[in-house]
Amino acid sequence: MEKGSPNCYTDLMPSAIRFLPLKVETRRTAPLELTPRDLTLLEAVYRYRMLEGRQFEALFFSAHGKPNSRARDRLLRLYQHGFLKRVERPIYRHLPNPSPVYRLGKRGAEMLARERGIPLSKLRYWGKGDDRDHHPTTVSHPFLAHGLALAELRIAIERAALRHSYPIETWHDDMELRHGPHRDAVWTELTPGGKRVRIPILPDGYFSLDTQQGRGHFFLEADRGTETLTEKWRRKIAGYKAYFASGLFHQRYRVAERTTIFRVLVTTPSHTRAEHLRAAFLRYGTPELARLFLAAPMTEVVREPFLAPIWLRGGTTGAQALL
Repeated sequence: MEKGSPNCYTDLMPSAIRFLPLKVETRRTAPLELTPRDLTLLEAVYRYRMLEGRQFEALFFSAHGKPNSRARDRLLRLYQHGFLKRVERPIYRHLPNPSPVYRLGKRGAEMLARERGIPLSKLRYWGKGDDRDHHPTTVSHPFLAHGLALAELRIAIERAALRHSYPIETWHDDMELRHGPHRDAVWTELTPGGKRVRIPILPDGYFSLDTQQGRGHFFLEADRGTETLTEKWRRKIAGYKAYFASGLFHQRYRVAERTTIFRVLVTTPSHTRAEHLRAAFLRYGTPELARLFLAAPMTEVVREPFLAPIWLRGGTTGAQALL
């Protein structure tokens, strides 16, 4: 990819490369000569928590995301030398073999910690506990599919923000929100006059974006459901509405004006699912706050999340652009 292209991952990187050891050797494989792109690649898998082969290819090795033998060979070498770890994924007879999923390995984490000038203990990366206990990372297929979808979504949003010159001021992924200081919960009624219940606010992501209309605040939810809406969504919708009404959001994210709203962006596997969710946004919790929620098919969001009229907003008809 050419430097300066919106598809160039290095344009999204927050830190510069300062130092690279020339060679790393193991007893099992030939010496590995590291390149600046290798470090950028390790930064990417740390940033997105997990990436599969095709995502690496699209980010670093091909402008069109086509299969690339150089990408596969390089990922294999970094895996063999312990800079990356593979995550097992199921293989089905009636489907093509999926590309491997990689996470940051201990040697890659040590290198990134050294680049940042911090001890490894301060670098939080997905799979760190498995490395500590010398266990392979084994997760369920739904968990893996959800994590890869979140990586795809973040990449698409960051690329679109770069393309449209909308600076992303803050990004917290699901790992930070669940284990960092931004974890909140609210008490609310699921039905009028019903028993109050405690609902944790655990989004799949949060980001703030500067646009011509001002700063926007967005929570992300990657929905992969294909059946009727469950109790989980009833609680989630009611929880977000109570979160806004309570003022806890404004305190946590230091938003001075209490009338400033956040928006909950829900990606779905289909347009039908998005329509079902739009009805639920109005049905559960305070109807007036249905406007906080927007749903759209994932396939459309990754093409253009901001300016395309793809979003179904609670309490409205038709589809609209996000900005």
